[in-house]
Amino acid sequence: MSTNDPPELETIPGIGPKRAKALRVAGYETLDDLEAATEEDLRDVEMFDDILARDIKATVSPGDDRVAVKQPNAVTPDDWQVTERQLTHIRSLADDVPLDLEGSTAPDVRDQLEFAIDPDLLGYRQISGRVVTHDPETDDYHPVPNATVHIEDTDCSFLSHFPEGLGYGWFFPFDCTRETIATTTTNECGKFRVHVPIWDIDRVRSFRRERVCLPEIVKPRLRDVLERPELFPEPVIPPEPQP
Repeated sequence: MSTNDPPELETIPGIGPKRAKALRVAGYETLDDLEAATEEDLRDVEMFDDILARDIKATVSPGDDRVAVKQPNAVTPDDWQVTERQLTHIRSLADDVPLDLEGSTAPDVRDQLEFAIDPDLLGYRQISGRVVTHDPETDDYHPVPNATVHIEDTDCSFLSHFPEGLGYGWFFPFDCTRETIATTTTNECGKFRVHVPIWDIDRVRSFRRERVCLPEIVKPRLRDVLERPELFPEPVIPPEPQP
């Protein structure tokens, strides 16, 4: 593809400003540069993988008859804005290590805590999703392209109500606060994905471990019964209620 006035790298599907910057850092300034590069060359660029490299080559090479795979639009670690509640958890992990993480992103946390906390907490887990709309006439689900997806940190307090003898309970959320971590849009197939820091997943797990009440509130799993049999009384035979 030869032209004296090539479109910006950001206009290529799947690139965006952050990946365009990574391409320029790697020495790819124009579409001609991308056409001359091999898939192997593009895979070496930061934030590029096998599928994206193949898609880019299929887009910029007019003679290429390969079908581009539609990549979900992603919230990358660079997009992940650390919230105040997350900072509180990070500081608890880092003990007395001095931190300057105000207005930081997930990679900033990784850089500052690389040798201060369990390295397993510094990775990321990819979570994928899809936005669809339901057609009641056909009972089919159709993808919604270009839908805006908000990734939020939500914190709520709860009032609980357990009527005596009923066997059920209700939780009423109140005083909920939300902080937006990042936003993205769905691709042509309605898909998106988020790279969630492991330390933030650990924050939620820690909260749940401290507040799970077996078996009064949370329905136990088989593993819970096997590991903590003392919490569960012997079943009443025949079971209640009596006829």
